[in-house]
Amino acid sequence: MRSFAFGAIILSALITLACSGTQRREAVDLPDFEQRVSLEKIWDHSIGDPRGGILSPVGWGNLVCGAAAYSVSCVNDQTGRKVHEIEFEQEISGALGVADAEVFLGGEEG
Repeated sequence: MRSFAFGAIILSALITLACSGTQRREAVDLPDFEQRVSLEKIWDHSIGDPRGGILSPVGWGNLVCGAAAYSVSCVNDQTGRKVHEIEFEQEISGALGVADAEVFLGGEEG
């Protein structure tokens, strides 16, 4: 059994070396492009500390909703003014989703 495992390791190493090759690819020039869209920041809004999590915001209608560790806030997408906020006792751990004018999320305790 030991010799089989050793043989498998050697075979894997040889396959890796054979596939790596020595051929280098030449760099290519990127094509020129015309800028068609320009972005301008019209507002920003902090919703709080996500406690190390990364929870992407979701949009619905004219609202943008985002989550911090223990709360969800929805702001107007034109003005950045807070429209709704709800706080929870358990930490939010799941990504936000929106359907039928309702915001869904996952918590540490389900």
